[in-house]
Amino acid sequence: MGTYDLEKEIRCILQDSSKIRDYNTKLRNEYMKINDEARRLKVENFKLFSQYACAEISLAKYKAKYHAKSEEVKLLQSVINSFSPGYFNKNNQPDGPERTDS
Repeated sequence: MGTYDLEKEIRCILQDSSKIRDYNTKLRNEYMKINDEARRLKVENFKLFSQYACAEISLAKYKAKYHAKSEEVKLLQSVINSFSPGYFNKNNQPDGPERTDS
C-alpha cells in the first residue's frame, strides 16, 4: 500500500511538472512576442521622432524664409512709399520724358 501511494504521488508530481513546463513555455513565447512588439514600437517611435524633427527643421526654415521675405516686402513698400505721389503714372511707368536706349 505504501508503494502504491508513493507511485501515485510521483505520477502527480510528474504531471504537475509537465504542466509547469508547458506553462513556462507558453509564458516564454508570450514574453518573446511582447519583447518583439516592444522592439518594433521602439523602432516606430524612433522613426516618428525623426519625422517630427525633420518637420520642425522644415518649419523653422520656412519661418526664416517667410520672415526674410516679409522684411524684403516691408523694405520695398517703404521705398515705394518714399516716392512722390505723382511719380508713377497709370501704366506703372515713371513720369517724365521717355527713355530711348540707343
